[in-house]
Amino acid sequence: MYASIRIYKTKSVEDLARIVSEEFAPRIKKVPGFLGYYCLAPDKETWVSISIFETNPQTEESNRLAAEFVQNLNMIDAVRRVEMITGEIVTHCLPGENVVIGDR
Repeated sequence: MYASIRIYKTKSVEDLARIVSEEFAPRIKKVPGFLGYYCLAPDKETWVSISIFETNPQTEESNRLAAEFVQNLNMIDAVRRVEMITGEIVTHCLPGENVVIGDR
């Protein structure tokens, strides 16, 4: 599994949450290998998204979709990407399961 964490600064977390829920989330769900999409709002001007996919190329596709989404909505003034981190998930756990390290 692979994940991409994208951190943005925005003028309105509430507006961005609405737009992402209505317009971006349905798009990212269609990418092959999609496993999950989560968003955090650590404060009123910071938006963090976490996309999880089966393979790294699929994760990179989600990054491309996210960049295209922001550009096409003319949101450049309202949303600015601060950082992006993409990589393999090396440890995870789910309810009712043991901790998994790597693909084991």
